[in-house]
Amino acid sequence: MIALGSEAETFGISGLKEYAHTITSVDSVKKIRAHIEAQFAKWKSEQRDELLTIIVGGAGFTGIEFLGELTNRIPELVKTYDVPREKVRIVCLEAAPRVLPQFDEKLVSYGVGVLEDRGVEFKVGKPVKEANADGVKYAESENDVREIKAATIIWAAGVRGNSVIEASGFEAGRGRVKVNNNLTVPNNEEILIVGDCSLIINPNNERPYPPTAQIALQQADIAAKNLIKLVNGQSDLEDFVYHEKGTVCSIGDNDAIGVVMGKPLKGYPASVMKKVIDDRALLMLGGAGVLASKGKFQFYK
Repeated sequence: MIALGSEAETFGISGLKEYAHTITSVDSVKKIRAHIEAQFAKWKSEQRDELLTIIVGGAGFTGIEFLGELTNRIPELVKTYDVPREKVRIVCLEAAPRVLPQFDEKLVSYGVGVLEDRGVEFKVGKPVKEANADGVKYAESENDVREIKAATIIWAAGVRGNSVIEASGFEAGRGRVKVNNNLTVPNNEEILIVGDCSLIINPNNERPYPPTAQIALQQADIAAKNLIKLVNGQSDLEDFVYHEKGTVCSIGDNDAIGVVMGKPLKGYPASVMKKVIDDRALLMLGGAGVLASKGKFQFYK
């Protein structure tokens, strides 16, 4: 069974691998936090505005959740390092024509409004063209490339399957193998692939399901059953059928937007639901012990 997870997808954009931070693991996020704190600490002696400028590439799920956490943290940072709040600049660049396309426009408008009130500048339909040691270059329009100087670049504009997949000789696109309905590999039915390295087509729209934790957890249940059957020499493997339970996107400690059981949610109620979803995932992955140590039981901060 293969479940190697994802890597950041840079789409061949020059300089991103060298100069941008990606959100791929707990360690990567710790490095981002330490880097941002270091830039705030340096501002007192160097007084360069780019030290307090943070570029976030991507206004999808990961980018928006990161912006929610970041904007919650900014008041503490400016107090700790004695930085004028008006000097802090946070810019989100998104190549697509809209933010969070999987959500209703009213929910997206609410979420964007919350983040804008906290100081985030959104540049939608403005793709990043290059990252360098000084910041990023982006397309304001087809013939107008502009630059933003920034000491911190966060790339959250997409993921691909693990590069080990392609290096191992599997037929794959962006590190994802189109698996059979039972999660086995075509012509190699003794191999199961789940999570971000697998690609399954949604029969309702003929498009691939997005690589989400919700899908991966559901795949894991079917894959475990099928793995036992393969070990025991059985051939009646179970097909994977995705059951959509809803999606909630956090925009900070006490705010979120989402759709649960077909009903749109926003604000504090959505935030509570997000914490419940995260706690349930911890319980499923690690049991009561992991939930007790890492669970989100403080529903209001």
